[in-house]
Amino acid sequence: MTSPRDTGLAVERTALAWQRTAVSLVVGSLLLARITHDRVEAASWVSLGIAGPLGLWVLWNSWTRGRCAASASPSVRSGDGWEPLAVAAAVVTLGLAAVAQMLG
Repeated sequence: MTSPRDTGLAVERTALAWQRTAVSLVVGSLLLARITHDRVEAASWVSLGIAGPLGLWVLWNSWTRGRCAASASPSVRSGDGWEPLAVAAAVVTLGLAAVAQMLG
């Protein structure tokens, strides 16, 4: 009898891709806050305060989802769309902070 969950490499690659995306968001928000801190202090803190936690949440969620999927646990949820929304919100926030730095 075969397992109802796909425990192949595609699941692991997807989890790793989400983890790389989340780490790049966190590092990007830290770098942008560092670069823009002198000119637009408020925008740098807002971007760090929004993009940083969203990136950490995506990292944690992808890590737990990847672990559950690898173990063929029945508690694996299907993709509900919150991770792409969080990534989009973080990228928009970082973009707005960069624009504020250029204009400020």
